[in-house]
Amino acid sequence: MITWINGAFGSGKSTLAAGLHQALPGSVVADPEEIGDLLRRTLAWHPGKLRDYQDYPAWRRLTTAYISEIAAHTSGHVLVPMAVPPTPRKCSHPCAARPGSSISSSTSNRTS
Repeated sequence: MITWINGAFGSGKSTLAAGLHQALPGSVVADPEEIGDLLRRTLAWHPGKLRDYQDYPAWRRLTTAYISEIAAHTSGHVLVPMAVPPTPRKCSHPCAARPGSSISSSTSNRTS
């Protein structure tokens, strides 16, 4: 099962994912920001560099593949701490449109 943990920046998504990971044996945390960091480093000096890694079509494709493959490999809980914009950009978050995906969503409302 993929559990997408949504919330504002700094609201505790990663902290919640870490706590759930400890409480759910066999679970894994798959953070799409790691894909963004990879793209940011790789394209840092490229003329086609974009300000926000979520705007790269490659980020959406790689994130979808990353989370899907982790879910298939583990057959367990995949916890995804990632802020999803309240209004869709050019494309909504990567796994939502995937046919047959089972995504549950949790919104963290903790204040810092």
